[in-house]
Amino acid sequence: MSSRKNIRVSVAVAAMLCFGVSAYGTVWHVHPDSAISSIQAGIDFSSEGDTILVYPETYYENINLGRKNIVLASLFLTTADTSYIKSTVIDGNSSGNVVVLGYQQDSTTVISGFTIQNGYGMSGCGIDCLARNPTISHCIIRDNSGVRDGSGIRCGGGSPIITHCTIIRNGLGATMYAAGIWCHSLSDPIISDCTIKENGNAQCLGGGIECLYSNPSLTNLVVTGNAAYEGGGILCYLSNPTLTNVTISDNIGYHSGGGIQCWESSNPVLVNTILWNNKPQEIHVHSGSAIATYSDIQGGWPGQGNIDVDPLFADPDHGIYEVFSGSPCIDAGDPGILDPDGTRSDIGVFYPEHPDSLIRIVAPDAATDEGEELICNVSAVDLGGGSIDSIRVIAGLPEGAAFEDLGGGEALLVRYPWFCSAPDSYTVIFKVWDNEGDWNVRGATIKAEDVNRPPVIVCPEPIEVDECALCTLVVLCSDPDSCDADLVIQGYSDVPEEYVTADWTGGDWANPNVDTLVLQFGYDFTCCHDSTVRIRFISTDNHGSEQWMAPSLERRCWTEITVHDVPRPPTVAEQPEPYHVEKGDTDFFTIGYTDPDLCDTVPTHMTFSYEDSDIAGLDYEAGIDASTGVFWFYAGLHFVPPRAHDMSFTITFTVTDHTDLSDSEEYVFIIDEPEFTLEVKKVFAWPGQQHVRVPVFLSNPWDEVGGWNILMEYD
Repeated sequence: MSSRKNIRVSVAVAAMLCFGVSAYGTVWHVHPDSAISSIQAGIDFSSEGDTILVYPETYYENINLGRKNIVLASLFLTTADTSYIKSTVIDGNSSGNVVVLGYQQDSTTVISGFTIQNGYGMSGCGIDCLARNPTISHCIIRDNSGVRDGSGIRCGGGSPIITHCTIIRNGLGATMYAAGIWCHSLSDPIISDCTIKENGNAQCLGGGIECLYSNPSLTNLVVTGNAAYEGGGILCYLSNPTLTNVTISDNIGYHSGGGIQCWESSNPVLVNTILWNNKPQEIHVHSGSAIATYSDIQGGWPGQGNIDVDPLFADPDHGIYEVFSGSPCIDAGDPGILDPDGTRSDIGVFYPEHPDSLIRIVAPDAATDEGEELICNVSAVDLGGGSIDSIRVIAGLPEGAAFEDLGGGEALLVRYPWFCSAPDSYTVIFKVWDNEGDWNVRGATIKAEDVNRPPVIVCPEPIEVDECALCTLVVLCSDPDSCDADLVIQGYSDVPEEYVTADWTGGDWANPNVDTLVLQFGYDFTCCHDSTVRIRFISTDNHGSEQWMAPSLERRCWTEITVHDVPRPPTVAEQPEPYHVEKGDTDFFTIGYTDPDLCDTVPTHMTFSYEDSDIAGLDYEAGIDASTGVFWFYAGLHFVPPRAHDMSFTITFTVTDHTDLSDSEEYVFIIDEPEFTLEVKKVFAWPGQQHVRVPVFLSNPWDEVGGWNILMEYD
């Protein structure tokens, strides 16, 4: 830990070089005594990529950049003299929004070095920023008042950069929402090194910052003296902001949430943050949660490294919320984060430059597309006449980056390609020493913009497999955007579902977050011929989601599987029990059989046979439907020679397919003999009658000749 006594905010930067004005087309000069005497005229004359330099004056205007990407700045841009920020004023004269940025502005648009004041309207009265990601830097936005929301700055969509700004005394009147900064509609601004103070009123929601459907990144901010009905410092509604080295103090929520108010499942994440002396609570969670680590929160808050100790601000009564040596917040921050002096991070806001140093460092922010090499040139000069001894990186050097001190006050930072889809940003802290022991520090942001890249898929080589055998396919896929994309593999086949077994579900897989798909399944073809099928695999990343706002990308590949026929024999079912046949009747029986190759081009057929000796003398007829297995049998009434008892015999059934594979089974049949019936009619004899004729009715089913004994009894 080094002493913090001499560290405060300072803008000792060769700003002209930081923003690269020399590369920004035509430079237009706006001066009250020149041909271009208004800022709007300068904007109208300019073209895409131009720079407009505005000389000190109060300009009563309501300006609109339209669709142009330009640099609009005071002479602070070319001199680094902070006095130009206060002396170059754009005054809205309470007749509308002061500055309006349209939907087209991108990162090449810069607003820098102004005081922007006295705007009035519905929303975004100081700066109405509906653009994608312009930069607003080194500005004072003050005394603007809106009827509805965003009196100071409104951010709607995109990710604008707001840095080294003071947002003060906005929304003091009838503003309903977000007096200081309003982040809404999926806008994720990057706000750093700013002071947000004395904004809001007793009726509004969100005095300093309101986040509505927004996840801003808040770094190194002082949020103090703001007021609201709820969320005096920060109000979160369906939002998840990230706060790093933020000091939130002396704010008031007249109903709740003096420091932070959470509504509707909001989950702010706090690291190295101070919440102290906010009324009535430091944090009030109505819905959601506040996740805090290594933070100093009055009254305490659960989380690793959190403390509840007076931070000992330097002079909060005069707006100095820096912590000095002796504060419990010094070197108590996240050990994975370093302060600009190279020591373990402190809790609370830090000030990156040595106020008394005569060393000036130029370390411009740099950006590139993902996968492209990024080069950042760093230079320093000693205005005291000394020579630069060394330039070093003391914090924030990302993995894969190379830094080299070239000597003579020059250094080179090279960042090699990113491999993640999400925008990748690092703040790198440089420290410079001269030969007399003087030093200074400065940070620069290097960033890689997302490039949506499709996944890669490699299909297996064509394979051959026997019918009904399990086969294994291994599909390899990868996603260059693997750090943010959910990879899904899908498979489709032209194989009918009824022919597939094992781990196949009918032709579709969906496997999130995989890079290797191992499939094991069998093709259960029931045809005795070879067949080739194709399987298509699709690999899709997650860029179609609302989160990424980019199209989903996919890649496809095909493979073939040749399935070879394996002839399989038919099977005759076993007889459950002997079959009975009534003499003189025709009976039908179904002889069950199966054939795994039922779809063969030549149908399976059945025959029957028996031993002649078993069935000799029987008057019979028999037949079979060879394709269905229905067997019929007629047993006649005559035996030769005659028999008067049941008889049994065996018939062998054989089923054969077209490949001459067969199976046989013996079935037992029993011929049932019917019983004889004898009926004697009752007769009457008269007394004295000696001879009576008795009619006897004999039923002989076989019409056979035999002897009969009849016993007559008289009553």
